[in-house]
This record gives sequence, structure tokens and C-alpha cells, in this order.
Amino acid sequence: MSRTSYRHLAAVYDQLMHDAPYSKWLSWAEAMWRKEGIQPQSVIDLACGTGTLSWMLAETGRHVIGIDLSEEMLAVAVSKRDRYMEQGIGHNVQWLQQDMRQLQVPRQVDAIVCFCDGLNYLLKEADWQQTFRAVHQALRPGGLFLFDIHSEFKIRNLFGNNMFAWEESGVYCVWQNALDEGTNSVEEQLTLFVKQADGRYVRYDECHTQRTFSVKEVGHWLREAGFTVLSVTSEFQTSGEIKETDERLFFCVRKER
Repeated sequence: MSRTSYRHLAAVYDQLMHDAPYSKWLSWAEAMWRKEGIQPQSVIDLACGTGTLSWMLAETGRHVIGIDLSEEMLAVAVSKRDRYMEQGIGHNVQWLQQDMRQLQVPRQVDAIVCFCDGLNYLLKEADWQQTFRAVHQALRPGGLFLFDIHSEFKIRNLFGNNMFAWEESGVYCVWQNALDEGTNSVEEQLTLFVKQADGRYVRYDECHTQRTFSVKEVGHWLREAGFTVLSVTSEFQTSGEIKETDERLFFCVRKER
């Protein structure tokens, strides 16, 4: 994932993702924090995108650091600030443009979240390992790292070599996938037709690649980085066994020291 991967998508991302389950991500995080007996006051929203969840976390009274690699996505996130000033939380969010593999913050935080498959944009094993080490360094002892990833089943069977197309509020999107079974990765060719003020549609093209790894591999890298894996669940559940056909896997891990 390069710094320009969301150059055109950023402007229309919220339109295309208007039904994304942000409230479910927040509710799951709150439930896991309660379950593990912590109430974090400082939270990093890693791969925060356009900042929707960052602002929702800020509404709970927490100090939030939204971090993303894309300048364009962060610009959209910052543009939402005015609507939160009236609530007195406009200053509760700090924005940083960083590569998660080189995550650095001025002081350690109580919790870190990375939702909406942000980690799946890391394409090498070493990228995941480096990110987990950086996250561990950014957390206070006892802090929790919560994240989700696409399952191998989802990459292979739902994304696969499939094509998707839909329209939302003047944006038409065509999404064509190319699966690499050997690496559990999928190259996503996105073609956007965006309606302009004069009624014309302008075409933009972007290419994204996502990759996933097994629960065993991810767990191993987390433990190598110094984390204790508390639970691996699926589909916004806080307990229970994962199944082979689950599409989204959720990890809750703790920094012990």
C-alpha cells in the first residue's frame, strides 16, 4: 500500500461505505475493554481512513490519535472536525500520517484498534511482524490491541476472481479481483465513475492489493512481539469458536509489560 493508493477513492469513500458497520466495531471494542477490565482514555485508531470511527471514539470522551498512510484519507477525516466542535470534542482527535510499520507516537496509549481489515494491506510476513512490534512499543503495559482481518475463506471464496459493481449517490464503482491462491492475496482493480457538477462522469482507476494469513501465523507473530493472545473470535462476537467459513476474524491481545 503506497501513500497514493487512495488518491481518488478517498473523496468518495464515505459514499461507497455508507453502510459500513462502524457502530458494531465500536460496540465490540467497548465490550472487549469491559471484558478485560480496562477503560482506556487514550486510543490509537490505526489505519483510520476517513476518520469515522476515530470521531465516534472521541464522542465517548476519549483522546484519540487517528493514524493513516494516505494523505487524502486523512484530509477527509480532518474536514469533519467542524461538525464536532459544537459538541466540544473537536480537539479530542490528533491526526498523524504514518506507515503503521513505523508507528511512532509521543507517548504510550491505553489501547490501539485497527479495524476494517487495515492489516490486510500488509503484503509481507515481515510487514506484519514489524507492525506488531511497533504497536507493542506504542502501548502502555496492560494495554489492549484489538483488530480484525479477512479470513482465508473470504479472500479465496468471497473476493476470489469475482467482480462487483454498484452505484451510490453519483458514484459508480466497478471492482475486479484477481486471486493469487499461493499467497492468499487478491489484487483489486477499482474503476470509479464520479459525477461532476455539470452532470458529466469522470473516470478514475486505482489498484489495491490485500493479503491474509492463518490464525496460527498471526498468533505466532503477536507472541513474538510480546503480546498475549486473549481471544480470536469472528463476526463481532466476543466469545466462541471460529469456523472455517467465517469471513472476518477478530483478535484481542494484551501487552503484559
